[in-house]
Amino acid sequence: MRCYAYLAAAVLLGCAGFASAQPADARMTRAQAEALMEEDGTDVMQENLPVNLFNAKADIVEAMLVLGVDPNGKLEQTPQSTMEFAVSACMDKRIAEADVLKTLDLLFRYGARADDSGMMPPLILAAQQCTPAVVKRLIAGGAKLDVRLPQGFTPLSMALIVGKYDNAEVLIDAGARLSAEGAAKLSEGQQDNAKLMSLVKRATAK
Repeated sequence: MRCYAYLAAAVLLGCAGFASAQPADARMTRAQAEALMEEDGTDVMQENLPVNLFNAKADIVEAMLVLGVDPNGKLEQTPQSTMEFAVSACMDKRIAEADVLKTLDLLFRYGARADDSGMMPPLILAAQQCTPAVVKRLIAGGAKLDVRLPQGFTPLSMALIVGKYDNAEVLIDAGARLSAEGAAKLSEGQQDNAKLMSLVKRATAK
């Protein structure tokens, strides 16, 4: 009897060890997603994804993606991409960086394109509004450093223009560079701005 007791204890310990070894980022199951959406009272439809991205509600976002909402889907009434909405969460300073990063991670996990845009490339948006960690996450997800607005502005030039020097450093470290013309325009009348001039110099070095 005692042997059986030891055997049972060993099995239980083995099972406990197996459970604790499960990955922390294990995906939400379909049943869990359905239960969460029912509890939240939100309909599972493309139109409801943007507001949850903008508010960085990661659990609801994941549930919707699990249940088939398109991570690259766009709406007729608004041109922004899902990635733009996720990055726009940075505009609300009450939203924690960790929550913004979590929604970005979910979008990438379910196949969202880093450069998908309708109004503004996500990396340019992040360069102006977000933290360096968000900029790094977009770059790691495949966002192109040389993406441009019709006016010619790149993520790096926009970060420098609005004074987001920490983001500019991330972009330069990743390989972003300024043209001679762009560097000259950014430097004009800014000789007393040591930080800006230092970054411009780094961004034009070969």
